[in-house]
Amino acid sequence: MPSPFGWRISATGLSGDIQRIAAELDDQDLHTHADGEALILFSADVNKINGRTSAQWAGYELVRLVSAAADLRFGSISPLRFESVVGQISPFSPANVELRRNDDIPTGDLPLSRFVLAAQSRHQIRTALLACAQGGAEGLFRAYEALCSDLMDYAVGIGTKEWLIEQGWVEEQEEESFLDTVLHYSRHCRSTISKPRSPREAQEIIRRLLTKWIGHVSQSAL
Repeated sequence: MPSPFGWRISATGLSGDIQRIAAELDDQDLHTHADGEALILFSADVNKINGRTSAQWAGYELVRLVSAAADLRFGSISPLRFESVVGQISPFSPANVELRRNDDIPTGDLPLSRFVLAAQSRHQIRTALLACAQGGAEGLFRAYEALCSDLMDYAVGIGTKEWLIEQGWVEEQEEESFLDTVLHYSRHCRSTISKPRSPREAQEIIRRLLTKWIGHVSQSAL
């Protein structure tokens, strides 16, 4: 049985980052607004949860996801910090809030709401976003692994690597050097690799692939 109250989820971060997130995050099931350095979220999914502890965990995971999606969307952003989940006087519903939806944004400039929606509906995209935000060679490898797992249905007969190359999202040598690099440094290998990528280059490659893939699945769902 859902909570009789709407759950008010609170997170904190830098004021400028909070404003950017709040401006792009509203949809039918998730409403946000900025309050200084606080981001307030109301989620229809979280509101279905009965019990404060369970709602707190759901709110905590939602904040982690929003933070990871914002990191991918904006490129440089301070991580959000989960603060609390408390009950509201009235339940959340889309009719109770002012929504700022924009479904006409081109694939190349997806709003943050699309990143979050894709991650909520596709487990492997969620895994990839969180791993990418974690960073490090291991995180970047796990993000790539999850991305490939998610696109397997689209790469029937040719393989995920070939599919990515066919789309023009990555070049073959670029993909190979990225994979060699993150595997090398995540496993603390001492052997040399021919063309290692810098941390920034590796991040840029996986960010590009994730953004392209999320744009692809978002357009397919429209």
